Amino acid sequence: MEFSALAGLTLEKFVEERETIKITASGRDFIMQHHQDCCESVVVESISGDPQAAIGEVIIDATEHSNSDEPKQSDYDESFTWTYYTIRTQSQTIVIRWYGTSNGYYSERVDFEEVCK
Repeated sequence: MEFSALAGLTLEKFVEERETIKITASGRDFIMQHHQDCCESVVVESISGDPQAAIGEVIIDATEHSNSDEPKQSDYDESFTWTYYTIRTQSQTIVIRWYGTSNGYYSERVDFEEVCK
Protein backbone atom coordinates (compact mmCIF):
# COMPACT_ATOMS: atom_id res chain seq x y z
CA MET A 1 0.00 0.00 0.00
CA GLU A 2 1.25 3.50 -0.77
CA PHE A 3 1.94 5.76 2.21
CA SER A 4 0.17 8.59 0.34
CA ALA A 5 -3.13 6.75 1.05
CA LEU A 6 -3.16 8.61 4.40
CA ALA A 7 -3.75 11.96 2.65
CA GLY A 8 -7.26 13.25 3.28
CA LEU A 9 -7.81 11.07 6.36
CA THR A 10 -8.15 12.41 9.92
CA LEU A 11 -5.39 11.33 12.28
CA GLU A 12 -6.91 9.64 15.34
CA LYS A 13 -4.04 7.71 16.92
CA PHE A 14 -0.26 7.47 16.55
CA VAL A 15 1.73 4.88 18.53
CA GLU A 16 5.48 4.51 18.15
CA GLU A 17 7.57 1.52 19.08
CA ARG A 18 11.18 0.93 18.07
CA GLU A 19 10.35 -1.25 15.09
CA THR A 20 6.68 -0.41 14.50
CA ILE A 21 4.46 2.63 14.00
CA LYS A 22 0.69 2.18 14.38
CA ILE A 23 -1.58 4.82 12.92
CA THR A 24 -5.37 5.08 13.09
CA ALA A 25 -6.92 7.56 10.67
CA SER A 26 -10.61 8.00 9.86
CA GLY A 27 -11.42 4.69 11.56
CA ARG A 28 -8.83 2.74 9.56
CA ASP A 29 -5.80 1.08 11.17
CA PHE A 30 -2.37 1.12 9.51
CA ILE A 31 0.98 -0.30 10.50
CA MET A 32 4.50 0.56 9.43
CA GLN A 33 7.05 -2.18 10.07
CA HIS A 34 9.67 -4.34 8.44
CA HIS A 35 9.02 -8.04 7.97
CA GLN A 36 12.28 -9.56 9.19
CA ASP A 37 13.84 -12.11 6.88
CA CYS A 38 17.39 -12.90 7.88
CA CYS A 39 20.38 -10.62 7.86
CA GLU A 40 18.83 -7.18 8.05
CA SER A 41 17.57 -4.65 10.56
CA VAL A 42 15.08 -1.82 10.00
CA VAL A 43 14.22 0.46 12.93
CA VAL A 44 12.67 3.84 13.67
CA GLU A 45 15.66 6.09 14.17
CA SER A 46 13.80 9.30 15.05
CA ILE A 47 10.52 11.17 14.83
CA SER A 48 10.45 14.93 14.47
CA GLY A 49 7.33 16.98 15.05
CA ASP A 50 4.61 16.13 17.55
CA PRO A 51 2.25 13.40 16.34
CA GLN A 52 0.04 13.76 19.42
CA ALA A 53 -0.52 17.47 18.64
CA ALA A 54 -1.85 16.45 15.21
CA ILE A 55 -4.55 14.12 16.58
CA GLY A 56 -7.94 15.19 15.21
CA GLU A 57 -6.43 16.97 12.20
CA VAL A 58 -6.76 16.06 8.54
CA ILE A 59 -3.61 14.73 6.94
CA ILE A 60 -2.92 17.17 4.11
CA ASP A 61 -0.01 15.24 2.63
CA ALA A 62 1.78 11.93 3.24
CA THR A 63 5.02 11.27 1.36
CA GLU A 64 7.90 8.79 1.38
CA HIS A 65 11.45 9.18 0.14
CA SER A 66 14.70 7.29 0.63
CA ASN A 67 18.34 8.12 0.26
CA SER A 68 21.74 6.70 0.98
CA ASP A 69 23.54 10.04 0.91
CA GLU A 70 23.57 10.30 4.69
CA PRO A 71 26.34 8.46 6.48
CA LYS A 72 25.86 4.92 7.66
CA GLN A 73 25.61 4.38 11.40
CA SER A 74 28.30 1.73 11.66
CA ASP A 75 31.33 0.71 9.65
CA TYR A 76 29.92 -2.83 9.82
CA ASP A 77 26.81 -1.88 7.78
CA GLU A 78 27.50 -3.31 4.33
CA SER A 79 24.33 -1.82 2.82
CA PHE A 80 22.02 0.79 4.30
CA THR A 81 19.00 2.95 3.48
CA TRP A 82 17.51 5.97 5.24
CA THR A 83 13.77 6.24 4.55
CA TYR A 84 11.69 9.29 5.50
CA TYR A 85 7.92 9.34 5.88
CA THR A 86 6.42 12.80 6.16
CA ILE A 87 2.90 13.51 7.43
CA ARG A 88 1.66 17.08 7.14
CA THR A 89 -1.40 18.48 8.89
CA GLN A 90 -2.42 22.10 9.32
CA SER A 91 -0.41 22.47 12.54
CA GLN A 92 2.30 19.79 12.32
CA THR A 93 4.92 18.31 10.05
CA ILE A 94 5.89 14.89 11.33
CA VAL A 95 8.93 13.13 9.87
CA ILE A 96 9.48 9.48 10.71
CA ARG A 97 13.08 8.54 9.93
CA TRP A 98 13.83 4.82 9.51
CA TYR A 99 17.26 3.24 9.17
CA GLY A 100 17.67 -0.07 7.40
CA THR A 101 20.83 -2.12 7.10
CA SER A 102 21.67 -5.49 5.63
CA ASN A 103 24.43 -7.52 4.07
CA GLY A 104 23.22 -6.25 0.68
CA TYR A 105 21.05 -9.25 -0.20
CA TYR A 106 18.00 -8.48 1.96
CA SER A 107 15.38 -5.75 1.99
CA GLU A 108 15.91 -2.56 3.98
CA ARG A 109 12.42 -1.36 3.18
CA VAL A 110 9.59 -0.41 5.51
CA ASP A 111 6.22 -2.03 4.81
CA PHE A 112 3.11 0.16 5.12
CA GLU A 113 -0.08 -1.88 5.39
CA GLU A 114 -3.71 -1.45 6.34
CA VAL A 115 -4.74 -3.76 9.17
CA CYS A 116 -7.97 -5.56 8.35
CA LYS A 117 -10.38 -5.86 11.26
